[in-house]
Amino acid sequence: MKQVLIPAAFNPSAGTVDFSNVPGFVPTRLLAIVNSSARAVLYDPTSAGLGIASITGSAIKLQADVSAHGASDRVIAFYDDGQTMATAARQPALHADGGSLAHVANFPATQTVSGSVTANDGGAPITGASLPTGGSGVTGWLSAIWSKLSGTLAVSWSGQSVASTQSGAWSVVVSNLPATQAISASSLPLPIGAATAANQPALHADGGSLAHVANFPSTQTVSGSVTANDGGAPITGASLPTGGSGVTGWLSAIWSKLSGTLAVSWSGQSVASTQSGAWSVAVSNLPATQAISATSLPLPIGAATAANQPALHADGGSLAHVANFPATQAVSWSGQTVGVSSLPSLPAGSNTIGSVNVANFPALQSVSDVQNAPFSGAVAMTVGTVYAAQRSLGVLCAASGNVQMLLSDGSGLTLPVTPGWQTFPFAVIQVVAAGTTATASYFNLK
Repeated sequence: MKQVLIPAAFNPSAGTVDFSNVPGFVPTRLLAIVNSSARAVLYDPTSAGLGIASITGSAIKLQADVSAHGASDRVIAFYDDGQTMATAARQPALHADGGSLAHVANFPATQTVSGSVTANDGGAPITGASLPTGGSGVTGWLSAIWSKLSGTLAVSWSGQSVASTQSGAWSVVVSNLPATQAISASSLPLPIGAATAANQPALHADGGSLAHVANFPSTQTVSGSVTANDGGAPITGASLPTGGSGVTGWLSAIWSKLSGTLAVSWSGQSVASTQSGAWSVAVSNLPATQAISATSLPLPIGAATAANQPALHADGGSLAHVANFPATQAVSWSGQTVGVSSLPSLPAGSNTIGSVNVANFPALQSVSDVQNAPFSGAVAMTVGTVYAAQRSLGVLCAASGNVQMLLSDGSGLTLPVTPGWQTFPFAVIQVVAAGTTATASYFNLK
């Protein structure tokens, strides 16, 4: 018998087709191989150049060049399995069940169903909830809930409060202040758009007492027993009270809740009230002075705040201030220097600029400045680390090279050094690694 085969694999680069998925595959029984994606014949034993080049197991190598084809192309083969005729063993059983099942000869025409079926949701009411007289099953619970919703629900208002928003000028007289006042909410109107029983149609217009089949022209007779499972699950945090199960359990829980008093929370709500008539408010301790707290009152627009005030002397007190200005102030010049270049030039000729008394003259006088004084200490410096500036930099050089110094004013200086001890009179805060090539130890000299 002729068959259509889908090979296990098609390898265009190797030019092979693998039929290892065909039990008892015989290559000589191949009739043709085509690539339906490329619309090309890959094997045709009657055409030159479209034969089989070689056979390895269940894989054949084609004579045709298929290197341009895709490995995912749809390749099909036509094959003769060697069977000459159909036999009963090769035929599927009637309806795939050997005729053991009843079959619908006129499908898909409408079928007539007869008998009786009793639906049972498999649930049970919660503990303490009982269906009112006359009700049964899911319909009974639904009609009971409908009946409850059609009546008046008891609402518990214990511990609630109403925040009233004033509209217009009020004056209220409360005779029994500061005693607790009773508030009734039974006459409050519902919010705009709220649903009422008057807007709810009756279930199927019969109160739920009948079962309806909308898509059949006549009443169906059904028999048997069915356990219904809605396939759903309760929302997170909701658990069925003790004793309940299934849809009946949830319906009975709703019925039980509606049969009791509902707790209503009014926290954070407000009621807009418009005054009608003259109201007055009695203050028990008048004419005594009343305490008023202004800590939360807003400032007038544009009022100055501490955030807009400058700190004392506009520097927060961080600077020294002259309290006795404009009196003459004492100025200390200790440690300061004067450059000669900044002084005015003297007139030509002989000039007298004053005299200096030397107590031990004509003895030899010693003259020195702070840089000529002996060093009082040394701080070993690590290349690349920042230190406090001192008087001089000491270098104990082992191998010649350059030393790049960062001075206290932020400027840089690079100097060559040779083996031995050398002192540089600069206020150095860092030996910079990037420009230092000498092998040496460095010291900040105090």
